[in-house]
Amino acid sequence: MPRSINFDSPFPGFLRLFMALSLVFSYGGAYAMPAVPQGEPCTLHILNQPSADLHQFQLELECQDTGSIFTYRIEVEKLGKSGTSKTSQSGRITIDSKRLVVGNVKINVTPTDTVRVNASLSNSENVVVSQVNREYPPTR
Repeated sequence: MPRSINFDSPFPGFLRLFMALSLVFSYGGAYAMPAVPQGEPCTLHILNQPSADLHQFQLELECQDTGSIFTYRIEVEKLGKSGTSKTSQSGRITIDSKRLVVGNVKINVTPTDTVRVNASLSNSENVVVSQVNREYPPTR
C-alpha cells in the first residue's frame, strides 16, 4: 500500500521551496541564459551618448585575441510615466581588432525615465562568454 505524504511535516515545505528556487535559478526568472565561463575572451562596456531627448547605446568590446566569431545582443528597456518600451539589436561579428564598437540602439528618453541596458556576447555554441547590465536612473 503506497504511503501518503504528511503535509504537516517540514519536508514538503522544503521540497516546494527547493523546486521553486530551482526554477528561478535554472531559468533566470524571466529567460534562460547559459552560464558565463571563466576567463572572458572579451570585456563589454555599454556606451551611452545622450543628445537632447535621444540616447544612443552601443557596445564596446575589448578582446584578448582577434579572429574569433561571436554573436552580440544589446537590449534597451525604458520605464517611464508613459509606460515601458523595449528594443534590442543583435548581430554576428568577427573580432578584427582588440577594441571594437558594435550595435546602435537609439531611444527617446525623458529626464523622468529609467533605462536598463543588458548586453551579452555568445560564442558559436550559443554559450554566453561575457555580459554586462547597467541601469540609468531618472535625472529628476
